[in-house]
Amino acid sequence: MPAQGRPSLAAGIVAKCLVPQLEQLRAERSRGQLREMRIGSLYWTERAMGSSGCRDYVPEGGLTVANTSPLQIAMEWIREELAREFGTPFEKAKVALTTGGHRTFNAVAADGLTVASITNSSGATSGGKRPVGKIRGAVAELYFLQLVEAPRRMLVVTNPEFCVYLTDYLEGALASGLSIHQVQLPPEMQAEK
Repeated sequence: MPAQGRPSLAAGIVAKCLVPQLEQLRAERSRGQLREMRIGSLYWTERAMGSSGCRDYVPEGGLTVANTSPLQIAMEWIREELAREFGTPFEKAKVALTTGGHRTFNAVAADGLTVASITNSSGATSGGKRPVGKIRGAVAELYFLQLVEAPRRMLVVTNPEFCVYLTDYLEGALASGLSIHQVQLPPEMQAEK
């Protein structure tokens, strides 16, 4: 049981060889006798050697990972909607960037004419404020879309309220050749994501 004042996360998944910082702290502590360390606000406890040959670390109380299966189902549904709208299948695919790198996009048309990134960000924060972090994430996606050579490049937004926030924020600032495209999820998917 975590000591008072330490965060307790639900039991779950082991985090393997988290970051070099863990190994550095481990080496600095008692010549490998480390049993506990703190990174940020989390306390980590050493476990047995993992199959990879490195030690496993688990946040005290365990670690949980978000269940992304409803999100993946929603992404697939959106790709099917885009396929109906544009008359060609869409899939998640890696696309070359004009800078020489590559990036995986959520929805790339089989004919190569459309490249899209999908965001399921919601509207206002729980405090009723503008979702600044989510808007910045969407702007970052638009940046990568700008680096793709395709006739149609778009950010697909699934939440009408977020779409209003984003289009207001980007008014007069959206690069040529980019668009924001709203695809509203069915009510049963909106509740799950």
